[in-house]
Amino acid sequence: MIDQHKLVADLRRLGIREGDRIFVHSSFKKIGLSRGGPADVVAALQKAVGAQGTLGMPVFPFCFSPDAAFDPDASPSKVGIITETFRQSKGVVRSYSPSHSAAFWGRDAEYLARGHADIPPYAMQGPFGKIYDLNFKIVMLGCGLAPNSMIHAIEDWAGLPYTVHGVTTCYCRSDPDQAGRLYHYMPVGHRDFYVAGEASLECKYAKLISRRGKLHSGSVGLAPAHWMSARDLVDISMAALDQRPDLFLCDKPECSSCAANKDELKVWQRNGGARWDWVRLGRARVCITPGVDTWSNHGMGPGVLCEGVLDDLYARVFLFRKGWRKWAVITADLLQTTRDVADMIKARVARRNHIAPENITICCSHTHYGPSIGAEHIWKENNIRDQAYVETLAAKISGAVYEAAKEAIPVTMRFEKQRVDIGGINRRVRMPDGGYKYFSLDLNKTPNGPVAREFGMIFFNDPAGRLAAGLGHYSCHPIFTPVHLRKITGDYAGIFAQTVEQEAGSGCVVGFLQGALGDQMPLKYCSSYELAVQAGKTLAYHFLEASRSRGLKPLKNVAFRGRLHKIKHTAKRNLMTPVQGIQIGEVGIGLIGGELFYGLIRPFEKAVGRSSLLVGLANDELGYLPTRAAFKHPTYEVVGCKNWMGGKAGVGEELIQVCAGLVRQARREQC
Repeated sequence: MIDQHKLVADLRRLGIREGDRIFVHSSFKKIGLSRGGPADVVAALQKAVGAQGTLGMPVFPFCFSPDAAFDPDASPSKVGIITETFRQSKGVVRSYSPSHSAAFWGRDAEYLARGHADIPPYAMQGPFGKIYDLNFKIVMLGCGLAPNSMIHAIEDWAGLPYTVHGVTTCYCRSDPDQAGRLYHYMPVGHRDFYVAGEASLECKYAKLISRRGKLHSGSVGLAPAHWMSARDLVDISMAALDQRPDLFLCDKPECSSCAANKDELKVWQRNGGARWDWVRLGRARVCITPGVDTWSNHGMGPGVLCEGVLDDLYARVFLFRKGWRKWAVITADLLQTTRDVADMIKARVARRNHIAPENITICCSHTHYGPSIGAEHIWKENNIRDQAYVETLAAKISGAVYEAAKEAIPVTMRFEKQRVDIGGINRRVRMPDGGYKYFSLDLNKTPNGPVAREFGMIFFNDPAGRLAAGLGHYSCHPIFTPVHLRKITGDYAGIFAQTVEQEAGSGCVVGFLQGALGDQMPLKYCSSYELAVQAGKTLAYHFLEASRSRGLKPLKNVAFRGRLHKIKHTAKRNLMTPVQGIQIGEVGIGLIGGELFYGLIRPFEKAVGRSSLLVGLANDELGYLPTRAAFKHPTYEVVGCKNWMGGKAGVGEELIQVCAGLVRQARREQC
């Protein structure tokens, strides 16, 4: 007897396990229930995956007429009685799409259904991209392989020309004028796999998946059943499309639809094809300027009340993805983020965007004229943290990551270093007696220590060759602006990024990575906002000029490696800090949460090579991290290191060694 219990057992034999995520296409008639109806099939599928699993189905309404305008609560699914029964079931969430909506039940149902409105039905930022990211099992229950909606998602993501031209008018009840909306990348025309029942196993994509051993078959009730993982289906098909772009089109000479669709495939192939082996980059920025009369300027102390804004502060997101893997580099015009704040932001980003926290990094510019994030180990009882601002900051950054994910494009990349002088000095001044003093304008001694002049630049261009995004790296305290103004500014670092973005246009997003600035600052510190503008624009115009050079290569590899490191060179017990190593193309990036001394760059580069950047103020704020030699002649920074983190001679070199090891590991393991 074929009943609900039998269906669950058959699903188990097919390979469906508790906790699985499955997206089911189905034919009720083929299952052959002895008793019960479509609701029993839905219940069996829900039992098979359990409360910790996810069940999804296409519930396509095909609202192509004003007489049947889309209502997400009422428009029926037109792709089978099982899907319509599922749509009406308790706890099911439907996406907002008048043509190709999807519905989900169980774990992450709300997340999966979100973000489908006003985008092409199979766009990667919608439900079908999330099905791929989370590696659903695509289950074909009694319907053959013809209705596999993930194939149309592949066509969209590959940019196949016959999908680019697919435009259809859809209608939504919520539209006041009922004029309809144009939806692009619609799956119009004929396909090779549009064959009923089991005969569809002879189509080209089915044979391809089967040859690779990725098509799993059995029966559920009386229905032939098959499943394949979303990642296997997409990745195998994308690789095949570069060799055979007509994979999804039929070869029948009498089929005028497929014959016409093949016309532009050779041009598509010559232009790079699917580029699925490239890393895709999404970018976004969000204003994080605090309001007047909030606590700010705490770089020079625990905080004062803000009295105005000279220029806005921004958080910028660079979302890298290759296939289903995702990484996020976040730059922010902030003094620092302590570890607890960074962890809170990462947790929120991870929940909303399904990016592993270990694949997220938050890098601060160290502007001394921003909001009071707080650092209790530094300011002790005078510590100020604007908690309301911090919570808003986390929400804004998470939202920016979500926005960046909406349009991730394949990019080329180039890395360059130049020597650029913005008026910086080494503020540890060697005195005639061999000791050192902290530089001040009334010190009767010219600065004489090694000075950072190297400007690291990473350029990301879109396939048309336009600058889409970039990262600039420099080592100098952003403290040109006078403190007494009590006004918000990103100082030179923020002005650099905004200037490049304004000049480049076209949605270009450029972030700033702060380097080893612990003993580096402007000669004319805290003296003039105009000097901050001049320094920022100096870097910006070098960046823009260098961006015009050739030599960009497809970005094909990214890797993040990190660990929570227990510091040995400290008087404190169990002092932990996050350390990360990143490899983006040819560039190794080390990230440490402190104000690194300039002298730590050389051992880092010796360990990982010159194609590298050492970034401080990332994911934590330990305070100053001097070289071992600096401890022999302590100045303000060494005293701060001892007082704030119990630092001992060698702490800087210890963290460099750990960081360099993570960069080397990332380089070996980059995808």
